[in-house]
Amino acid sequence: FSKETMHEACILVETLGVPFKNEIIKLMCKIALNPYDEEFRMKSENATLEVVERRYPWIQRRIKEIETLYEGVFPHYWGLKCFILHEFCSMTLIHVNEILHEEKIEDVNTLLKALQATLKFESKITQELEKEYAPYIEEAKRDRAEDESGIQMNGQGNRIVPARSRDFVITSIPKLKNSISGTFESYMQPYLDREAEEIKETITKAMGNEQLDPSSDTKVLESSISMFNIFKIVLKRASQYSKTKTMFDIWRVLKESMKFYVDEVLEKLKTYEKSKNKDDFELFCCFVVNTGDYCKDILGNLADTVKHYLEPGYDEKVEADEEEEYFNTMLNKGMEALANYVDTKTEPMYNSMTKINWDKMSEVGDTSQFVKDVAQVYLNHIGIINDVISETYFVYYLNKIADQAQKNFQNSLYKTKKLSDVAIQRLQLDVYELKTLLLGLIKIGSEGKKPPANA
Repeated sequence: FSKETMHEACILVETLGVPFKNEIIKLMCKIALNPYDEEFRMKSENATLEVVERRYPWIQRRIKEIETLYEGVFPHYWGLKCFILHEFCSMTLIHVNEILHEEKIEDVNTLLKALQATLKFESKITQELEKEYAPYIEEAKRDRAEDESGIQMNGQGNRIVPARSRDFVITSIPKLKNSISGTFESYMQPYLDREAEEIKETITKAMGNEQLDPSSDTKVLESSISMFNIFKIVLKRASQYSKTKTMFDIWRVLKESMKFYVDEVLEKLKTYEKSKNKDDFELFCCFVVNTGDYCKDILGNLADTVKHYLEPGYDEKVEADEEEEYFNTMLNKGMEALANYVDTKTEPMYNSMTKINWDKMSEVGDTSQFVKDVAQVYLNHIGIINDVISETYFVYYLNKIADQAQKNFQNSLYKTKKLSDVAIQRLQLDVYELKTLLLGLIKIGSEGKKPPANA
């Protein structure tokens, strides 16, 4: 039959109704895709993840062949190409799912290459079909609006498709995006594992090269900055592959990585506490406090970024309450370690208070030596941390060590056996000096940090 005769037959088909037209479409899909099924079915040489990308140029060539072979036969407004591509995607979904299920994925790059090729194909054909069939779809929309309103919008002279054929016009583009690529979502664990490992290696390396620079602008552990930087890279990579399950799983990887980071910092802090060499310990504690505060601030923006990458339904599942608590724990442990360090330094001085023969003291004299020694420890300590520790927690910390000093003094006082009247006057002087010192420290924090006065 000539193409003209076949076209007239198609017009005749329209008089037989939409169901008959649909049968013709199914037949054409079968004719177009039988060779595909034979060439790419399971157990064939093309049924591997490594050559998944060959399928997409194949169908594009096949579409051109069909268009050339049947040029002018089928009414364009039937949308034959849409149906063939939709059927192709359905068949490919089954093929690829079987490949992913049966093939052991050892090379993550092969997995990602196949996924990227699939995503690119889905996006390309969707854009092409939307552009090609937009006039028909718009006219179909106007026809429906006309039927609902009773107002004529498509004048007969302005129609693209004759009014008698309006029931045979394609009314929408089939959903092709994610039609094949969606099946990859359940098989992305090797990719997730690789990203998790890279993050862990980045954190570990950064912590191994940690430098404490009190003159830096941030005054936080550089490893935390490295951690959030790798997070950005990982999220950007993941956004190329998924906006649903895999992207949400990446968020879980980030959550696990933040816990790993906090655990590593606290382990380092614990090791530092046990070490006899306490060089830079005060600085390290300050950096731990600052880093916990910094991470808490960044955490909200990180969660918002992840939500931005996710589709509705997944974005609402993103929460970071647990991670915020991790960072709170980190900064509290830093302050606790700092306070314990000062406590350890002043403990011998408070203990010396109990060794003084208070009952034989004959004159009030000057402030007791142990108070002067305690004061010097605190002043030296504040001199080190003053311009380093976060202002947000500085006053809180000063109040903490002030309470600690008060308790230590009281405990030592309770251990003192006999006190003469002169000794009581001396202790009153000591209490006054200690109180003045502690109030002065708190004033430093409340009025803004500045170098403390020398003892």
